[in-house]
Amino acid sequence: MLKLNIFKYSLLASVGLPMCVAAVHASESSQQFSPPSQISMYFKSESYSHILPIKQLVEDEWHTKPKDDADLAFSQNELGSEILINNWSINPAYRVDYFVRTNPDTAAAFYADRTDLPFEKTQTYNLSLALRENRAKGLRLGYQWQNEHFFSHIKLGYWAVVGARDSRLNGTLTQNSVGELQGTGQLTEHYTDNNFLKRPNVKGERWNDSGTGYTVDIALAWRVTSALLLRLDAQDLYSRFSLDDAGLSDGLVDTDNQYTRASGITGFKPLYSGIETSASHDYQLPKRVKLEAAYQFDKVAMHTQLRYIASQAFYLLGASVSLAEESRLTLLIDIERATPHLILDTKWLDVTLALDKLATKSAYQFALGATFSYSF
Repeated sequence: MLKLNIFKYSLLASVGLPMCVAAVHASESSQQFSPPSQISMYFKSESYSHILPIKQLVEDEWHTKPKDDADLAFSQNELGSEILINNWSINPAYRVDYFVRTNPDTAAAFYADRTDLPFEKTQTYNLSLALRENRAKGLRLGYQWQNEHFFSHIKLGYWAVVGARDSRLNGTLTQNSVGELQGTGQLTEHYTDNNFLKRPNVKGERWNDSGTGYTVDIALAWRVTSALLLRLDAQDLYSRFSLDDAGLSDGLVDTDNQYTRASGITGFKPLYSGIETSASHDYQLPKRVKLEAAYQFDKVAMHTQLRYIASQAFYLLGASVSLAEESRLTLLIDIERATPHLILDTKWLDVTLALDKLATKSAYQFALGATFSYSF
């Protein structure tokens, strides 16, 4: 039986903080967008699946039927610190990014395969799967500029790739008359370590697992009036990662590997036929863009937000209230998915939590993050 193990990937626990730590402070009375000198430490992560619950996807346990329009899953995670000195910023960080794109046929075929359910014999499943993984440690250098009405912070990032994978599988899959899965697919993979064919890099001699990357992040804010604030945060607005000489597999996967020789003896062909070599490879990461408008009414502010991640739009509405001096509690609701986002901002600590279901094992959207900061 053909096992679609390429679909399995490691999503990390997820949470989303505002993408720029140097954003508008919790106090609505302050006319300063960000302190000129500050030190902060943060963790931010966000995961989303429109295939099946995140936990099942991580553990490769397909107990829930995939969504009829299954297409996307991603997880973006970062741990780092930032030092602001006279508006110049230094931001060392470690990031892990995963993106999966597929189609309903692929998800349905994988679900039937994993749960041993019968396939529809008259149906051909068109397989389409793209997986991108990026693990990197790096340094962002930036500068922020602000006055009473405007704020901007531009960061240029340089990254050393720790691990990467860029995989694509396209083909067809059917079930024959005796219940066996048969299919063919074109597989193309660039990788530093993990790969579909489990090809080992013996003593590091078959390919080079090093690479570098560059990113550009931008944060902008405009205080239109004393009550109205507009903000734009764009992460990976530009990105380019390059693998020097990564592992490469490019060929055909075919489950019909049995044939009969003229002598009547049954022979077998390999399930995969193609090249296994190494080559340089360039790739990009999807942009993360957040547009937000906030209007202040005395102690309460109304918020509207558009978040755009990996070509997926998230629309949020909500409100925030001042709890004490320099402290604010914000509740935003994802309109389409009804996911609540709870954000607590204080002078020293900011915490964010988002969860679409109380039972985390059934969650399709999960976020958790924290930032500790000290101004000097």
